[in-house]
Amino acid sequence: MNCTDFREIIDSYLSDELLTETNHGVLRHMEGCGNCRGEIEARREIRGRLKAAVMSSPHYQIDEQFASNLRMMLTRSVRQSNAKTTSWISRKSWVAVAAGLLVVFAIGFFVANRVSVGRNQIASITPSVSSLQRDDLVNVALGDHEHCAIRHDLKDPTFSLEKASAKYKDLDKIVVPSLGRILSKYQFVMAHGCTYEDTQFAHVVLKGEGKTLSVLIADLKDFGDLKGEEILKFSSTKPEYHVAKFNTKTHAIFVISDMDENKNFEALKALSVPLTKHLDGSNQFQTAILSFY
Repeated sequence: MNCTDFREIIDSYLSDELLTETNHGVLRHMEGCGNCRGEIEARREIRGRLKAAVMSSPHYQIDEQFASNLRMMLTRSVRQSNAKTTSWISRKSWVAVAAGLLVVFAIGFFVANRVSVGRNQIASITPSVSSLQRDDLVNVALGDHEHCAIRHDLKDPTFSLEKASAKYKDLDKIVVPSLGRILSKYQFVMAHGCTYEDTQFAHVVLKGEGKTLSVLIADLKDFGDLKGEEILKFSSTKPEYHVAKFNTKTHAIFVISDMDENKNFEALKALSVPLTKHLDGSNQFQTAILSFY
């Protein structure tokens, strides 16, 4: 696949309309083409902003005058139906209104159930570490990896690393070289800021050998109980991911992937010193290692 072919199917790729084989071709092309990676990130951000603008548009809100008129009509029909002098035509109108209300309630019940099913389906495809609460930062990071790096279906649009935090500027230039020794066959795909479950992450993605790796960084200012330098290992199922987490004094750093557990762990250890220096301005690195499954 060349750049011209790639640009012709970007929108179809972002809309999940391509065949599996074509998707693989897109991913292989992005692994070796920085320009196309930038193009798809820009296109994804534009689509996210358009979606947010449409959903918040006044044109999609219920008109207050229409709602008021509908309430008045229904109230009038009910009163007429209860009057002794109600004519056969009025009774017929009431039956029609009642039937209409029944249809409305039926549609509402159907839509509510569809929404509920949709939410349950989303929850079912979001990986988690079973020993941790769903809102634990580890599970939130897992969800971001799944829905941003794998499925590309985050609710909110992505944004630049610099917009997320001045400390994240040029983060990819630290992450990618630091991982080069142990992940020589992996290619840089994208770097941005993103939000999942109201938690903001710096997110760097690499791909190689049919695997996807996320480096996710969250500021610990809102997670005071997590501070302290330690490395923790986790695993999730359905889908199966391995997570290695390291806390600096100010940030939580995650490496999440479908790689071998030991290789995933080695990737985090390769990042721990350079990222600690970059984020905290410290060369100190003392750690305890814990495991959770």
